[in-house]
Amino acid sequence: MTMKRRDEPVQAGAREGRVTRPIRGAKAPGRPVVTAAFAMSWDGRVMEQLAPAEPVDAELHEAEAAHKSYRPYKSYGGMRVLLSTTGRIRTGAGFFLEKASQVMVYSTDRMPGTTQRALAGMQHVRVHLRAEGWPIREVLEHLRATHGVRRVGIAGGPKLLRELAAGGLLDELCLAWRPMILGGKFAPAITGLEEGFLPRGIVLDLLKLERKDDGCRVRYRVHAAQP
Repeated sequence: MTMKRRDEPVQAGAREGRVTRPIRGAKAPGRPVVTAAFAMSWDGRVMEQLAPAEPVDAELHEAEAAHKSYRPYKSYGGMRVLLSTTGRIRTGAGFFLEKASQVMVYSTDRMPGTTQRALAGMQHVRVHLRAEGWPIREVLEHLRATHGVRRVGIAGGPKLLRELAAGGLLDELCLAWRPMILGGKFAPAITGLEEGFLPRGIVLDLLKLERKDDGCRVRYRVHAAQP
């Protein structure tokens, strides 16, 4: 099969309003490919977290967001990964009550003893503790090396996406643009609330564009050579 070069133009799809590029895996040596998907308003506000465009091996959650609400992408039996920098984890939250899939907790050994004992009593939970905690890059590398995880979906919201994007760890972004304008000072943008610019901009390559009802869905790959 002949592969197209990256600089070739997009090709028209089978119907109007759709363009595609050949979808190739992002190069992410030593760690999983990281993908995120959101529904967005036309003024750039996050409306909803969506399932990734392709199946993932694990969901990545930030503890604070997981405590507020827990909605897995679907019951596919994949791994759920919880990140906590403080060790303050609500073991009675819905995140832990759902036992259909394995849970990996990465946190600090400052985690209260009562919390450690509660997690140790859950057969579907494995806990990884370090004195200094786990940088997110090392969590990804550990998932790849120890558990064979190849694709990770961000399930923790814009704050977690911002951390991954700032660290050069985001590989793919899928957006569903909906015909609404939200406004509002506290409506989060794709990288969280107003916290200033990222350390550097991120260049995206269009992989797929599809019109759906009055909105559209787009899928991007983070460009390999960032400015």
